[in-house]
Amino acid sequence: MEAKHLAIITQSDDCWEKLADEYQLWDLDSFVARARIIAPHIFFDEPEFSEIEGEIQNEDGNYILTWEDGMDECMRIYQK
Repeated sequence: MEAKHLAIITQSDDCWEKLADEYQLWDLDSFVARARIIAPHIFFDEPEFSEIEGEIQNEDGNYILTWEDGMDECMRIYQK
């Protein structure tokens, strides 16, 4: 499945903990809106369609959030 890859954040990013806390408080649409405010630097200037990477953790009508645990935990945000 392909979707527009909007953002990526890893556990080593300074905003990881703040975004993890925000994720617990909001639905996916609201979380993405909050993430754009809190950490605009994690979003790509020109997102492109790509194959979805990682395990889908959350999905709604607009967005897909994936999680991957390798050497560093990673979250990706995609737009359908």
